[in-house]
Amino acid sequence: MPFRKALALVGACTLMLSACSAEHDPAGQNKLEAGLLAAAEARLGDTFFAVYLSPQNNAKSFASVKRNPAYVVLVQPDGSYRTIKTGGMDLGRLTWSEAGLSFADEEQDYLLGDDGLTTYPSPKTDLQQAAFALPDGGGFVAVYNEGSPEEGRYANQVVTTTGTGSTRYRVEGNYFTNALCDGVVYGISQQSGAHSAESATLPGLRSHTDPQLEPEMLARLYPAVGDGDEKVIGWRPAFDTGPIVHHLPCEQGRIVFLSAYQDADGLPHTAIVTWDTTTGKYTERPLVDDAGRPLDRTQLEAISYDSGSLRDGKLEWFGTAGDIMATDLATGVTTRRFATGYGPQGAQVAFAPESIYALGDPVDRQTPVTLKEYDRATGETVKSFTLDGISERLSLSLVIRGVAVRPPA
Repeated sequence: MPFRKALALVGACTLMLSACSAEHDPAGQNKLEAGLLAAAEARLGDTFFAVYLSPQNNAKSFASVKRNPAYVVLVQPDGSYRTIKTGGMDLGRLTWSEAGLSFADEEQDYLLGDDGLTTYPSPKTDLQQAAFALPDGGGFVAVYNEGSPEEGRYANQVVTTTGTGSTRYRVEGNYFTNALCDGVVYGISQQSGAHSAESATLPGLRSHTDPQLEPEMLARLYPAVGDGDEKVIGWRPAFDTGPIVHHLPCEQGRIVFLSAYQDADGLPHTAIVTWDTTTGKYTERPLVDDAGRPLDRTQLEAISYDSGSLRDGKLEWFGTAGDIMATDLATGVTTRRFATGYGPQGAQVAFAPESIYALGDPVDRQTPVTLKEYDRATGETVKSFTLDGISERLSLSLVIRGVAVRPPA
């Protein structure tokens, strides 16, 4: 599983200071435990924002790193929070529907609603890449990274959860980037497994500089084809692409995302891409600033946006410098909207129709974890909370993963 190993090493390097100093902190642990809800008493209540804290899956292999339990943190309107303990899910995602808040660990799927916490037996692999609530109360769909069960192949698992339970099937490819379009889940992969031979027969889909690189593949993952297969929709001759954004926006059947990539000759590009899920065709516009200067790959590192990021013909995103940026879909022109104050420390960001929420993601175990709400139209700070007792616990064995904001009623 070379890609999963590389990802784990990146996380380990990022959090090395935290991991090396992750001594037992009774005060921090007690604050997470003090708010713990027993399964029988758990209710969604007034929760408006949720955070998944979970160990990295590679923490299992570090004998010196204690594997902590995982927590879903339920933030209340006054800035206090309660927690629900789970078995953990690396890159754990959260998603909301009218029925409540959905999340998962390796053995169960959970739905937290106003009436309580419902669990469904659901064994699966240990790294989650996406989670979506289906429209009209149709349940939930999630994508998980299984790795390379066979030489030359790469598999993901798709799990569907409804009121009657959970089902799982395998798809070929590695879909770190996904989108929900009108009740259909699509994934974009650069590790296409068995489909690699198919792409080799099509013109322009091989790198001239590195034959190991694969082009981007767009596939339909849900509903499944037959007994549980993906359906390839289209290809894009983009190699060594980034950044990874787990939940892409989709509008009128077209997925929109930012891309830093090499072309077949190894030349670098940045672009905003619109990919049609019906035809498989795509368009892209080079990214430039408001003075017409091209954006380079470093300006797309560690950025954040989600399925709610489209607004007034622009894709809004949290940039490397901690600013909220906006890229015009028609021109690629990218402008700075406002500063969040997080800077290079970084944040997890969730977009709502009228607000943008940013959760600080410190790696020093000293900077407090803060949650801020910004007015999406003006950029003004509406709320700011400090979530005590979380920063002290961050390490390889407890990482801020998915965040989600409650949708408007």
